[in-house]
Amino acid sequence: MSNARNLANLLGTSTTIPDAKIASITASKLPSGSVLQVVGTTNDVDVNQTGSTSMTDSISQVITPSSASNKIMVVGNHHYTLYAQTYSQMKVRLIRTIGGSDTSLLGENYLFAQHGSGSYYPYDLGGMPMNILDAPSTTSEITYHIQFAKHGSSGTLYHLHANHYGASSLILMEVKG
Repeated sequence: MSNARNLANLLGTSTTIPDAKIASITASKLPSGSVLQVVGTTNDVDVNQTGSTSMTDSISQVITPSSASNKIMVVGNHHYTLYAQTYSQMKVRLIRTIGGSDTSLLGENYLFAQHGSGSYYPYDLGGMPMNILDAPSTTSEITYHIQFAKHGSSGTLYHLHANHYGASSLILMEVKG
């Protein structure tokens, strides 16, 4: 049957798709690459890591894939603030957790603010994108986390924050495999 005939059968005499026809469209009938579900969150709650080198979540989001062959498109942004007397460093990573087991997806990434000359201390803030098309091969619940920690500093460390002057975001899309 031609695509024109399929469309005519779907629409009938109307220009809108009847609700009964929409309800019959299931994930199994969609082509590969179709987005099946989208979940997301933002976090503007300040998370301070001034004195710790332990990794802490700046944001996390849960998704449960409908098929083990589907992929998860992760679109994340870690909003950060660095401020120190001489220099400050922050390490950031994207983690996937399934059944209590963590997997690092993009390795560790580093942000750095260095003091120049004069009396001004380095102050750096912005967003760090963390995007990946992940293939977790599961139908179990998955939690994706963007985590950060102090990596190093010199002089007085005033700020090592997530979500201090902005918000981190994390969007997860299940993509049919």
